[in-house]
Formats: sequence, C-alpha cells, structure tokens
Amino acid sequence: MTARVMLLSVPVLLLAALPAFAEKLFVQVPPKGLPDEGLTVTTSRQTDGTVEFRVSRDVTRARWQGRYAHLDVRGDAGPLVKCQVEPDRRRNTLTYRFTVAAQHLAASRFTLSEVQTDGRGPDAIQLVGGGTIYEFRLVDFVNSSARR
Repeated sequence: MTARVMLLSVPVLLLAALPAFAEKLFVQVPPKGLPDEGLTVTTSRQTDGTVEFRVSRDVTRARWQGRYAHLDVRGDAGPLVKCQVEPDRRRNTLTYRFTVAAQHLAASRFTLSEVQTDGRGPDAIQLVGGGTIYEFRLVDFVNSSARR
C-alpha cells in the first residue's frame, strides 16, 4: 500500500512543479474589424451629429467564455465618461451599442475583454489567467465626413 501511494505521489509532484502559463493577448482592432474572429463594427451618423456604433461578437468564435466591455470617452480636458456596456444577445451574437459625439471620437476607445472562467459558463467566476483584450479606437471606424 505504501509503495502505491508513493508511485502516485511522484507524478502529482512532477505536475505541480511544472510552470503555469497564462496567456493575455492585446489586440488593436483595425477598421475592417476582425471578421475571421467573429468581430464586426458598423457605424451610422445620427441626425443630431453623433455617431452610433454597433460592435458585434459571434461568441461561437470566441476562445474565452467570460467577457465585459468598457467605453472610455475623452475630451480635450481628459475623461468625460467611463462606463461598462452591456450587450444585446440574439442567438450566438452579442451586440454592443453606444453613441458618441463626433468631436470626442479621436481620443475615445471601446474595449472588449474576454477572459477565462472556471468552466461553468460566461457568467461564472473569472479566473486570473488567459484572456484576449480587443481595443477599438473609435475614430478608426468612422469616415472623415462623420468626424466633423
């Protein structure tokens, strides 16, 4: 019995001695979006001069289940708004919608963070470890006529 316990203990100790790797990727999303990764962006100019953004995520193409999104709107004097953005869900697509004044596009960003969870779904406990952070510079997604 003692020999069996020792034999089982050796592989467990070897596994415990291996280094753990956590991969975090930072991706600056280009104006064409990342359709191969299931990320698309559309914009439309509103009658009041603001620009509406729709960032869509096909969750079947996501590597990580957990996610959260933040909008950071900046003006000349610094931050104007920092807030979390909740998506609308239709089947396997999450769509984040928000509107920004054209004069604040240059310094504003939308960030979609996808993180590793404990395996019980997207609303499960988020783990320190793997993840992908997608950053969208809003000005990159609007043509020059919408920036005025």
